[in-house]
Amino acid sequence: MPEFEGKIQLRVEDIERDALAEGIARIDEESMKALGLSEGSFIEIIGKRTTAATAYLGEPKSEMKNMIRIDAYTRKNAGVSIGSLVEVAKAEVKSGEKIVLAPMGMQITVDKEFKRYVKNRLLSRAFTENDLVALKILGQPIHFVVVNTLPKGIVRLTNRTHLQILSKPLSLAEEEQVSANRLT
Repeated sequence: MPEFEGKIQLRVEDIERDALAEGIARIDEESMKALGLSEGSFIEIIGKRTTAATAYLGEPKSEMKNMIRIDAYTRKNAGVSIGSLVEVAKAEVKSGEKIVLAPMGMQITVDKEFKRYVKNRLLSRAFTENDLVALKILGQPIHFVVVNTLPKGIVRLTNRTHLQILSKPLSLAEEEQVSANRLT
């Protein structure tokens, strides 16, 4: 496992289906120790862009060595695909003062109940601006994009975070800008 000043390089693989859209990453015990992580620690995943995930131990098989298992959303947020090499580091996470989400491709009704539901589902997860987030609501995935965070960088949604959910989706131009930002 190549190491670079507090970072290690791991090969990206897919995660099990029950972890889809949960913002978690599975890595081997040796990698966890090298980064000074315990289960539930936040990691920074650096591909074409930087995103965050919560680290958990993977299967105790030798095939897990030098590998990170992440879902399609996390791969997209990092700008990588299966088989890509990414740098992984222990994340410096700040408590979010404010996080703004916008729906992707559809207008939604945002009331107190909906906002509470979304906040409870995303509580304690870490995000960066331009991350894609998916939630199942009534069995259907609804996709959001993180359009703004305060402070900037990797932020964690807490009970004290002001979560703002926009009802209107981003315009086509805004969506294109988010996509471009994900690649830079």
